[in-house]
Amino acid sequence: MDREHIKGAAEKAKGAIKETAGKLTGDDKLRAEGKVDRAKGAAHKVAGDIKEAEHHGPTHQGSTHQGSTHQGSTHHGPKTTHE
Repeated sequence: MDREHIKGAAEKAKGAIKETAGKLTGDDKLRAEGKVDRAKGAAHKVAGDIKEAEHHGPTHQGSTHQGSTHQGSTHHGPKTTHE
């Protein structure tokens, strides 16, 4: 976990606390501040994810093709018709 991820987690926690306190006390301003802090936390997390991805280099996520096997296929040759 890098600095951006830590900042993000802290901001999100702070925001959740503020938002909950605002809900409990009926303080709309505090609730709004909590939402802003949670959004900042999410932004820091994304920044940390980007930095982490840059550090680890390119990956081929989603590339699961490993050969030409067709699981579940029952076709074993040319289709023939019987008259």
